[in-house]
This record gives sequence, structure tokens and C-alpha cells, in this order.
Amino acid sequence: EADNLFQLTNCVFVGGSLIQHGGQNPLEPASKNCTIIHGPNIQNFHEIYDLLNEKGVSYKINDQNELNEALEREITKTTKKDNSFLIEEGKSILEKTIVLLNKYIN
Repeated sequence: EADNLFQLTNCVFVGGSLIQHGGQNPLEPASKNCTIIHGPNIQNFHEIYDLLNEKGVSYKINDQNELNEALEREITKTTKKDNSFLIEEGKSILEKTIVLLNKYIN
């Protein structure tokens, strides 16, 4: 069901990031070309959020008021992001991981 919803919207708030939970994984909505809005507590996926923030795919809000403003601003946009860079980035990460694993397997 989430996949269908991501296809219908251009932005999502990824939960668990306004509280001390550490945030949820933003890759699924990002792969559906959604802009990601998140809170300050993203330690569970810090590296992923760093990449998404750097590419302009996500940004941080600090409280409920900022979340409301961000959703109002983003939801009125008529175009979705082009997050196709995630495919190449994923391939690069996979290749590096395989090289590292091969050192221990061989």
C-alpha cells in the first residue's frame, strides 16, 4: 500500500525522526521520486539522509509547526523529483561492498 501512496504524492514525512527514535528508512519514498521531510533524529540512517540532503531530495524540520509549513509548501508542487541518481549510487555502494566482502571470502 505504501508503494501506491508514494506514487500519488510528491512529498512524504518520514516518521520516527521528531522523537528520539532515530528515524525510518527514507529510501523507498525517495526511490519513488518523493521529496523527503524529516526531523532532527535520523541517527539510524544518517549516511542516507546526508546523501539525500546533499542532492536536495530531503530536508530537516525541527517541530510540528515546521512540518505543517513544509507539507503545505511541498504538497502544492505539481512535479516530482528526479531521484534517478539513487540507482547509480546504489550500484556504486553494492560494488564497494562486494570488493570488501571478497577480501574476507577469498
